[in-house]
Amino acid sequence: MKPRLLLIASFTVLITLGGFLDESVAGASKGEYFPGRIIVKLEDARSFQKHFLESESAKKTGKSTGAATWDLRPGDDPASILDRYMREQGVVRMNPVFRDGASARAKSVSNSVTDAARLAELAEGFERTFTITYASGKDPLELSQELSRLPGVEYAEPHFVYTVQQQGYVPNDTFIGTQGHDYFAYLNFFRAWEVTQGSPDVVIAIIDSGVYYEHPDLIGKLWRNPEPGRAAEFFSQLDWEIENDTIGWNFWEAGDVFEGEDPVQNANPIGNYSTHGTHVAGIAAADTDNGRGIAGTGFHTQFMPIKAGGTRLYPNSIGYGLHGIIYAALNDADIINCSFGGTQFSQFGRDAVDFATASGSLVVAASGNNGSDLPFYPAAYENALSVGSVTNSYNDDISNFSNYGLYVDVFAPGQQMLSTYFEYNENTVEWDPAYVRSTGTSMAAPVVSGLAALIKAEYPDWSPQRIARQIRSNARSIAGANTEPRFEHRLGKGLIDAYAALTNINPGIQILDLVFENEEGEKINIGESGVVRLSAINHGAPTSGIDLRLEALEQGITVEQSSLGGDPAGTGETFEIRFDIEIETGFQLRTPDELPLFRLDMQDASFGYSDFFMFEYERLFFDVFDVNTIRASLSSDGTIGFIDALTSSGGIGFIPGGYDNVLYEGGLMISGELLLSDSTEPIIINQVRSTTEITRHFRPVDNFRYTRQEIGVNETRLEGRASFISSDHPLADAVSVEKRAYALDGAGLDRSMFVIYEITNSGNATIENVYAGLFNDWDIRTFDNDNTAYIAEDSLIYAYDSSGPPYVTAANLGPVSSAFAIDNNSTMTLREARTRQDSLRFGINYNERQQAFDGFTDAEKRLALAAGAERTNIQNADISVVNASGPYYLPPFGTIEVGFVYAWGESVDELRQEVGRARTYYMEELFQEPERPEQLALSQNYPNPFNHTTLIRYELPEPAHVELAVYNLMGQRVRTLVDRRVEQPTNLVPFSGDRLASGIYIAALRVNGQTRTIKMTLIK
Repeated sequence: MKPRLLLIASFTVLITLGGFLDESVAGASKGEYFPGRIIVKLEDARSFQKHFLESESAKKTGKSTGAATWDLRPGDDPASILDRYMREQGVVRMNPVFRDGASARAKSVSNSVTDAARLAELAEGFERTFTITYASGKDPLELSQELSRLPGVEYAEPHFVYTVQQQGYVPNDTFIGTQGHDYFAYLNFFRAWEVTQGSPDVVIAIIDSGVYYEHPDLIGKLWRNPEPGRAAEFFSQLDWEIENDTIGWNFWEAGDVFEGEDPVQNANPIGNYSTHGTHVAGIAAADTDNGRGIAGTGFHTQFMPIKAGGTRLYPNSIGYGLHGIIYAALNDADIINCSFGGTQFSQFGRDAVDFATASGSLVVAASGNNGSDLPFYPAAYENALSVGSVTNSYNDDISNFSNYGLYVDVFAPGQQMLSTYFEYNENTVEWDPAYVRSTGTSMAAPVVSGLAALIKAEYPDWSPQRIARQIRSNARSIAGANTEPRFEHRLGKGLIDAYAALTNINPGIQILDLVFENEEGEKINIGESGVVRLSAINHGAPTSGIDLRLEALEQGITVEQSSLGGDPAGTGETFEIRFDIEIETGFQLRTPDELPLFRLDMQDASFGYSDFFMFEYERLFFDVFDVNTIRASLSSDGTIGFIDALTSSGGIGFIPGGYDNVLYEGGLMISGELLLSDSTEPIIINQVRSTTEITRHFRPVDNFRYTRQEIGVNETRLEGRASFISSDHPLADAVSVEKRAYALDGAGLDRSMFVIYEITNSGNATIENVYAGLFNDWDIRTFDNDNTAYIAEDSLIYAYDSSGPPYVTAANLGPVSSAFAIDNNSTMTLREARTRQDSLRFGINYNERQQAFDGFTDAEKRLALAAGAERTNIQNADISVVNASGPYYLPPFGTIEVGFVYAWGESVDELRQEVGRARTYYMEELFQEPERPEQLALSQNYPNPFNHTTLIRYELPEPAHVELAVYNLMGQRVRTLVDRRVEQPTNLVPFSGDRLASGIYIAALRVNGQTRTIKMTLIK
């Protein structure tokens, strides 16, 4: 069930392309990143010096910084530290992306001052960004995680590989107006070409699988490099020397990089093993008005072929797409078409897109073919223009394969698109030009790239951001044709209109940043008022004022004065937007896995301009503790780390020290036996996985918030609180929980986070044999290489990776009913396990294909909460751990407290010491002993008289064995209500008279030799 392929193992997921692949280029990529290759960006000198001094100070004071201990030496800089570490990995080659001191240039754009500064910053960053080849055989993902913790490393990541996608084709020799080439009137291109037919001075870079540029409909549009070798000034020996790149560059002609071979590069970016790039190039830049074949939307626009993949062994893989973006920007491409991508976010990818934008190049990217709203990169990067696909039937229907979502900007046709192609002729032993139809968002993106090129030809001084905003703001809505709820607000601005984009000159507002805050400058919480502040920039025409309207799309959030008149903003000017909002007490989301969604509409009637911006309030139901060496998110329900672990959303997980997140899923579980009037019902109340989704019994009541307290000299404690109730449980719908959380940066507890639950039975039925605990699915480094171990003398179970620290736990702060380890992928079902001596050897992941196990069932959760220490050691597996306390007795309005400490250490001994200090601190400082009455008391039952059920209340000055029984007037015992040791000071016990006759009964309470009695009247 665990979605490794999408989330935790997303570092190893094949990054799929913007269009489906036809059968001629079928064949899956061997891997998602190259073995033995990584990309590392180092900090600048100022940032490193600050961290270096902090590390040295920590050494002298003995205070832990939470990062791994590295051998820092006098005179060290980031490069020397990286070099020393990589020598241990058998470094083969370590070269910067850009040569030292290379001067990047920006095209002439309206925002040249801002962009020039950003361009210089990004270029300098590429001088500190290295592509590294090494021979140790260590997994690039694992090595990247280790390098990320080195002093002076800004980020490290594998060298990701992308793929092309393209759906089936039917060879055809038809032209404009025929099937697959009849969308020009639909998109108003005929009228647009009356305004401009583009210019050969405008260049679209086609970063793809290569282009068969000898095709008669392409050869006349091939770009010629006016400065061959310019990119070599920057790409310093990055596995190759770029030279003689007169028509573009081939980053990967051959070489099984997945098997450790160096890629073979050359100056011929021809498509030979994949037709994808050739098809894409024709849509954007085919020779137009030449009496043959097809028309490109860019008309006279030239294309720059950049082959980033499409090798014989891996025809679908795009291994150097991000490098291709940088290459295109360095060679002054005006538009950069990216009909590739995937679900893996890459910091290097974001840097590459930002670099291109600052250089004056607009990145146009396919939104992806997953048929979902899952973010797809590079399309989902802020500075990319994202393009989805509609059918070519003139009805505005979104293609069934096309991605949609908050990140998608516009749509264009992408189904059965006719374009240039080539095929092998066995008779002549040569490649023959052809035309075929193909499908995918890969085909929609170049339609828009061609339009962008027309705009650039007409307005050569426009910035890429302005061109993108002009295309977006002049698109028309397709919401009327796509009315399914999943599409609401997720179809961008709609279908492009080429003529309007060229002639209707608009402002172009882009939101740069936003923040929700209350009067104290903290985040707005439930039951509070505050402001939403958005910073924005106008990339387009100067405006005397934009009319703004903010709408909260969830009931319970009010926007005060939702319509505002904005101040004047010239081209390139920034401004701030501010709205007052109020979140009502008791605010609830429609579904637990959604976030509060807002829509900002922007209009200027004088231009006919309209656009909108969608955004979510991500941190409403969680917040982040960051006072010590732990960064962790705590929510307002029963989850820890992420509100929705299956999508890694609603939080940041649990991040110890300088390591990456180590917690895939965490959540509260409570089991017990609910005493009903005529039966006992086993229950499990929880907020953790079941089979294919998260079980959600708890709903927030009071949202999580924390306060910062100075409790000593240079010592700070964060204290957070939230409350929730089990209102979504079918039976036990009145168990309320108050969660308290603490984190300190002193008292020797800077590697700890306390999470304490006060659990109250707010219903009328007693719950017996109550166990309460935390479920944690730990993923320390590689999720299937984790281990658990147990120290009996400390009652401490912990998790760690085979390759070393960190060592982590969520240890009990009180009695231990379970310290239980689970092999998530065990294929034994619960039924099979029960037939064996060891009934605890069950797995919890769900595999629908194998049907070998049934997820984490209620029965398994009950077993896990009371498992004791019978199963504590698992080696080299995907593991989870349950820590629990119990059993407890919960009468109506009774309360119990259970606590846990999340802690970590660089060693087992360090972890043991941290947990020991935390347990002492909890008992001395955090444990809240319930207030007790001074004497034994038995109160009059309520209601009295009663005709069905009544409640009997008694109070204990101290824990004791209690006997509570009911007698008739003859002195005969008719019911025993309690006969056990009771811990709670105040207790409510229900008594049913359904099987008794009307009359007077006596309730007698006996405790430690004392007796209290009351009379009760039953009337039927």
